[in-house]
Amino acid sequence: MSRKLTKEEFINREPDLLNGEYEFVGEYIKAKTQTLFKHVVCGYAWNVTPDNFHHGNRCPKCANLKKGVLKRLTKEEFINREPDLLSGEYQMFGDYVNAHTKTLFKHNICGYEWMSNPNNFHIGSRCPKCNGGIRISKDFFCKKEEDIRSGEYLMIGDYLNNHTKTLFKHRTCGYEWMVVPMSFHAGHRCPKCAGNAKLNKKLFCASEEVIQNGEYEVLGNYESALKKTLFKHNICGYEWMITPGNFHQGTRCPRCAGRERFTKESFCEKEEDICSGEYEFIGRYTDADTKSLFKHNICGYEWMITPGNFHQGRRCPKCAGNIKLTKEEFCEREEDIVSGEYKMIGMYVNTKTKTLFRHSACGYEWKITPNSFNQGNRCPKCKQSRGEKLITNILETLNIPFESQKRFDSCRHKLPLPFDFYVNDSFLVEFDGEQHFKPADFSGRGAEWADKSFKSGQLRDNIKTQWAKDNGIPLVRIPYTEFDDIEQIIKDNIEKYSIKKVG
Repeated sequence: MSRKLTKEEFINREPDLLNGEYEFVGEYIKAKTQTLFKHVVCGYAWNVTPDNFHHGNRCPKCANLKKGVLKRLTKEEFINREPDLLSGEYQMFGDYVNAHTKTLFKHNICGYEWMSNPNNFHIGSRCPKCNGGIRISKDFFCKKEEDIRSGEYLMIGDYLNNHTKTLFKHRTCGYEWMVVPMSFHAGHRCPKCAGNAKLNKKLFCASEEVIQNGEYEVLGNYESALKKTLFKHNICGYEWMITPGNFHQGTRCPRCAGRERFTKESFCEKEEDICSGEYEFIGRYTDADTKSLFKHNICGYEWMITPGNFHQGRRCPKCAGNIKLTKEEFCEREEDIVSGEYKMIGMYVNTKTKTLFRHSACGYEWKITPNSFNQGNRCPKCKQSRGEKLITNILETLNIPFESQKRFDSCRHKLPLPFDFYVNDSFLVEFDGEQHFKPADFSGRGAEWADKSFKSGQLRDNIKTQWAKDNGIPLVRIPYTEFDDIEQIIKDNIEKYSIKKVG
């Protein structure tokens, strides 16, 4: 799967954004999610997916003007935009109703009068007597088209009529294709540059800078943008199968992806868990794909792993449950269980299977995986904020089924993110304290830590909000400023989603 682009990366690959003609106003969520773009030239803003913008979809307002769709003009406005009427060669006798209703025109040179709709006149239809029934010539058509006059496009083929395909060439990229003159006049341009042309291997390679400069090579046949073929990274020699479409979107050599020429010291400096002292790199650093010895200083376990896999987030297999412990062995290594503050009541299956724990201080019992307990997750009742405790009391008093600290595997940052409450499988509740709205240094770690924590919290909040929206699960966010209204907010949503009390 290709890496998700940032907004800045998307902008940097779009010439029309870089040159200032268009502006990316909205947020970049993903390639298939609509967001706001603006055409700076005309000021029009509209929603379009980044993917469609990348494939050539531009300002719909200006596209309509190119198509010759005349927008509710008056007779005077229509005449003022037609050079042949202003010059006196032609005259509009009849009334202007709309662009597609016929009215009377006169050719003053020969005196012939005939009925034609304004739109046909606008796109080049002239006196049928003088043209002998042939609407316009090739020269006449080309003179009317600004993109042909400017030299950007060239009509190579013969002009038969507005509805018969002929050969055009885009001189900027050299691409040639068949299109009817009417469609060209309506704004249809080079399909290769718009991303609609069916490429061959030669055209595809010509469009990719990293292939042109020799860094990459297409070894296989090109069948379509969506069918995998063989590529080669000439720098490292690696060959792999990938679709041309994904290559065009920026996916590169999987062997070299994310790799830098690290020393052991530079690798350790980039790994937070090593810098913090939780893990130690004991062995030699050869490269990202050669196993070496690591140590988890918390439990003392040593194991062989590649630096690349460690960088991707793989950690101590003993603590992750890949080395099976007995219940007694697990409890003996947990200080809070040894001290008697917590007790494992349920059976121990493995570190990833939930079992029952009890907090001796408050008597609360809840299910949690031993691995989560080992990572520091403790009594959810005691760690609740003032708002969460109030919500818990309200739901318990109303006998409404709920689950606190609910996690969904698909809603994650690095790990699955918890929602404060999942009420009767109907809606989610998040109580947002002060730290959700501004940096707050509750722990006395300083302003820099508070600011970093605030930004990280905003990211997690946005992920949860978007996930709930994408999955059709209502999410009720209660800010700390509405603490006094929590009970009414909860009751209103219970009624809204028709939740019945149990018992």
